[in-house]
Amino acid sequence: MKLRNRKRSTFTRSFVALTLALGPILSLVLLEEPAFASEADTLAYHQGTLATLTSDYNTAVSRAPFYDIQLDTSTASTALAAYSTKVTELQTSKTDIDTHLSSVTTYTQELADLPALISSSQEAVSTSEQALSDAQTTSNEATAAREALEPELTTLTTDRDTAYSNYQSTVASGSVLEEFNNFQINSGIEVLVGGTTPITTTGNPKLASTHIFVDQYGPGLEFKPPAGFSYTTLGFKTYARNGDQQVTVTFNDSSTAQFLNPN
Repeated sequence: MKLRNRKRSTFTRSFVALTLALGPILSLVLLEEPAFASEADTLAYHQGTLATLTSDYNTAVSRAPFYDIQLDTSTASTALAAYSTKVTELQTSKTDIDTHLSSVTTYTQELADLPALISSSQEAVSTSEQALSDAQTTSNEATAAREALEPELTTLTTDRDTAYSNYQSTVASGSVLEEFNNFQINSGIEVLVGGTTPITTTGNPKLASTHIFVDQYGPGLEFKPPAGFSYTTLGFKTYARNGDQQVTVTFNDSSTAQFLNPN
């Protein structure tokens, strides 16, 4: 029994010595980082190392009770946590770098496309300037043509106004008399039954020698002056009316008036 106990104590001391000796070796492994081809390889290496160290640490802690070893894990736990934090920061840094590299790629492409865009814009500006120049030329030509015609237009306008004034002076005090002789209209006056149908010698109203015959209340009549004639007054005479009658007149602007057609 004493021999067994002695051997166990010797194994325990050997295990502790071996465990303590691993410290410098692990430190050398962490410090002597190999050269990597990319950030991704660096990150993968440290993630793998962290996983291995974490596994070894957990294994040592879980087995210690079986050999009655009282391990001081505070230093190793702190170092492992610090290493884990650094690996996480490395992951974050790589993600940031990847994001920035993607942006740089985008900006680089936009920068590469910029000359073509500038050229296209310059062509558009050139086209617009040419179109503006052509429009200005057309406008100048139209202005010149108008200015050349203005004297003639002024003369034509004056001639028109003079002719109209002369025409007005000839008809302003003139009159047209229609007596419907021989059962017909002998002037340029139009008489429309119901405002649409030219009056004839039949129907109601109708032409009857020197007058228009209206039996009781026939359709309304529209009187239109001769073409080109401007009038301000319309008059007519009636006879053989049995009883007074109110007559409604509707003018061409839709206004109305009334007058008495006497007995």
